[in-house]
Formats: sequence, structure tokens, C-alpha cells
Amino acid sequence: MSDSIDDLPPTVKAVRDGWQLTCQGSAVVSGLLAGVAAQLFSYFRDPTNYTRHATSRGLVLALCYGAIFLNIGATIGAFIIIDKMGSIATRAARRDQMSIGRFGGTQIALLQYHGAGKKWKYFVWHWVICFYGGTICLAVLLLTFIVLEENLSIVISMSCLCGFVLLPSLLYFVLND
Repeated sequence: MSDSIDDLPPTVKAVRDGWQLTCQGSAVVSGLLAGVAAQLFSYFRDPTNYTRHATSRGLVLALCYGAIFLNIGATIGAFIIIDKMGSIATRAARRDQMSIGRFGGTQIALLQYHGAGKKWKYFVWHWVICFYGGTICLAVLLLTFIVLEENLSIVISMSCLCGFVLLPSLLYFVLND
């Protein structure tokens, strides 16, 4: 009996392994960011920390909640994708190997074809939206508090830094080929 891992073509194995590594890393990052947002929540919840714009506390708390929930969603989504990647070899082993042939499509379509399931792309989109949404929400949360409570020189420098930090993600989505 052959090992079901060996039943996958090398390209499919490489793509699957890449997705698994990416999702493992993002699960760790998202979990840490959810923890950071939860720690910040206790600080931002205290009304005495708002000296200039106390009425904006609700916006800061909403962004904090958003960062927590989106990062939790990204962590769960990453684990679902990792689980799906683990079952590809088993599903592929059940298929007629002669039916595989050549494939011309995206990585998502390739993995769906080899057993990730038809709904897998929706899990990927959920994960991507939660991951980037949680990260951006946390950055906007910090920047919002800075704008509300800090002096102009800090606001300008941190706005530039935030833009610089988020620029690669924006370029990735806009210029990704």
C-alpha cells in the first residue's frame, strides 16, 4: 500500500505545504494580536485615559472590539485551512490518478481540484479578510487614540509610520499579479 502523501503531484504538495506554513504563522500572529488588543482594551476602557476627547472613547472601544474579534476569526480560519490542507492527500488518494492530468488555474483552484473542497475558497477569503482586517483595525485603533490624545508632532510622525507599515499590504492587494 502506498503512502497517501506520495499520491499528490509535487506541485500540489509544494502549494499545500506553502499554505500550511503561511496559515501556521498567521495563526500565531493573529492570536498574539488578539492578545495585544485585549490588553489594550483594559487601558482604553478607563475613562481617565481620555484627557482631550472623552466623547471619542466609544470609537476607540469599538475598534478595540473589532481588532479582538477579527484576529480571533483569523486564528480560527487559519486552523480550518490547515485542517483542510491535511486532508488533501487522503482525498486525492481516493481519486483515479489517471484523471489528474495537467492543470491551469490558481493555487486555490488547484487545491480544490485535489481535495480541499468546493467551499475552501470561502474559508480562504474569510481568513484573509479577518487577518488583514484585524491587523488594520489594530493599527487604526492605535492611530485613532494617538490623534485624539497626543500632540501634533506625534500625530504626524505616527501617521507616517502607520502608512509605511500598512503600505506593503496595500501594494500586495493592488499590484499583486
